Amino acid sequence: MNAIQFPLTRVAIGLTLGILYARFCPFLPLHSLALLGALLLLFVCLHLVVKKRPKLQYFLGLTVFFTSVGCGIATYTLHRENNYPNHFSHLISPRPIHQVDVVLSEKLKTTAKNYRFVAQVKCIDQKSCFGKLIVLCKKTDFDNKTISVGSRLSIIGQLYTAQPQMNPGSFDYWEYLQLKNIYGQMFASGTNTVLLPQPEIDLFYWANQIRQRAMNELQKSGIDTQVAQVLAALTVGQQQEISPEIMHDYQSAGVVHILSVSGLHVGFIVLFLGFILKFLPKNQKTRWLKLVVILLSLWGFALLAGLSASVVRSVTMYSFVAVALHLKRRTNIFHTLLVSLLLILLIAPTLLFDVGLQLSYVALFFILCLQPIFEQWFTSKNKIVRYFWQITTVSLAAQIGTLPLSLYYFHQFPGLFLLANLVVIPIIGLIMAVCVPIMILAALGWVPKAGLELISTLIQALNAFIKTIAQADEYVFRNIPFNFWMLWAAYLAILCAVWALKKPVYSRIRWVLASIIIFQLAYGISRQNAQNKREWLVFHQKKATMIVDRYGSKVLVYHRGEIAKSTLENYQTSSFIQKIEYRKLEQQARYKNCKILILDSLCNYHIKGKPDILLLCARPKVNLERILMSWRPLRVVADGNNYPSSIKRWEETCRQQKIPFHYTGKKGFYMLSD
Repeated sequence: MNAIQFPLTRVAIGLTLGILYARFCPFLPLHSLALLGALLLLFVCLHLVVKKRPKLQYFLGLTVFFTSVGCGIATYTLHRENNYPNHFSHLISPRPIHQVDVVLSEKLKTTAKNYRFVAQVKCIDQKSCFGKLIVLCKKTDFDNKTISVGSRLSIIGQLYTAQPQMNPGSFDYWEYLQLKNIYGQMFASGTNTVLLPQPEIDLFYWANQIRQRAMNELQKSGIDTQVAQVLAALTVGQQQEISPEIMHDYQSAGVVHILSVSGLHVGFIVLFLGFILKFLPKNQKTRWLKLVVILLSLWGFALLAGLSASVVRSVTMYSFVAVALHLKRRTNIFHTLLVSLLLILLIAPTLLFDVGLQLSYVALFFILCLQPIFEQWFTSKNKIVRYFWQITTVSLAAQIGTLPLSLYYFHQFPGLFLLANLVVIPIIGLIMAVCVPIMILAALGWVPKAGLELISTLIQALNAFIKTIAQADEYVFRNIPFNFWMLWAAYLAILCAVWALKKPVYSRIRWVLASIIIFQLAYGISRQNAQNKREWLVFHQKKATMIVDRYGSKVLVYHRGEIAKSTLENYQTSSFIQKIEYRKLEQQARYKNCKILILDSLCNYHIKGKPDILLLCARPKVNLERILMSWRPLRVVADGNNYPSSIKRWEETCRQQKIPFHYTGKKGFYMLSD
């Protein structure tokens, strides 16, 4: 059966469309359930009618599709925690200080000053509620032994809720958190936090304890710090302590995916388990025993790895494969992939927007489609040559499939990815074969020296090789403009090319050429729109002032102080900017008929006529009340390069004068546009 003809394919498409619709057009939980109930009732009625009138079978198929869309809407709506009245976001009062009792449930990457955790909210101001937020624990007041997953904290302080995108083209951190049902952030220190005596004990607590015990035993054995960090990432997906330098090297080399436990790692574990269990006698009882051992091992590994999106997807898929093999049924890997995706989206629909999940499924899909075609291009009787050719074809297929997504999200392409993967994948297989037993033994309190020396040598060699690849900076292509329409046009071209490769006939080649023209049109239209764009922006910078005046693909950057290079690069890439000119900050600006007065520390008031917009930057010492009464501007804007006390005072003054006030640290960048 063709994969597209598989009934669950249409159900998966409908479920995905329903989740997307609910994401951008929110529903109330009761409304989504009512819609799903009506569609289910229509499906049952049509199913009964079709038995007597088979000609209506087509309409039954349409009803199944729309029912799956309704299921996607209901699933997404019901999983959005802030839709419920007892979510903590509905209990936040106007006063800034709250007492929040939380339980730390997941450790995130540590910063220079803080330990970061995802925490489950238990109550606010003695009112029972639920929800998740980020807790930043000050390193000088806490340490790894004081707080961990399961610790209960009572914090008295300000609860920061969602903020907008700070600068154009930058990563929208708060939107990312909301897709993970995280709606706030708090700071915990020794002065505002009480550590409650008894931790909350659950599966996540014990999984963290086992991980910590293993890592503590490894550290006692004298293992190198960087080796231990990579070992924790490769075996249980814990990247929190990896240094920025190592992470940058893996990203530049195009192999950062190996630091997130995914199908590659789970596949090695399945092969390892299969090798061990093949010595059992072959009968009905041992077949069931093998299945139970494999499933328990896979999900135990997923729990230890923190149930991340990539490991859940991989373990789910391999679990379906294991069950199908146990039942001796012919398994179509496309169907297995699809069923695992459906199950994941039904349990956690917001994972549809997880970049890691998207890259994982797209990579697997194109490996299954393209790798068999590439493998036929070269044959060899030598097993070693065949093995490395398979690695090459798998890496090439995965990179082709994920290239548009990588360009869309990250705007860069590692030119030496093929060489890196050709060396890294065999090493990872060997490392996994040694690492997993060592981690198990370390959790039990014993670390074999011979195994530790071997793994240290392998990981140090891996880090050295990846560092060498990453240093070839000229082969890393960065800041590539790539928007949403180019993404879809690129995938249309790739899918048409795959279709033509399977059967290179004239009609299919025509589709390939047409898809290439569509991609060129998408790129050309994007460039043309950029050429016609006119806008004036005030960026959010804490220690500098940056104003951008854009004329098509050219921008004038007026600045004072050292601006963040990455901020301007993000804007340049996302907006198809070709030319940038830097100039000193001026006291006046104009956008069309709008007059703008810029007040900085020089406080130059000279201007002909009244300004429409007043921009406060670089910590000016002004009597804002007198200025507003004199000029009555339409709006006051303050950037991040000002004292917080001044911002509060100016905001109150504007409120009294009934003049809109825009602070970039609260509302994000300010823009005047066509």
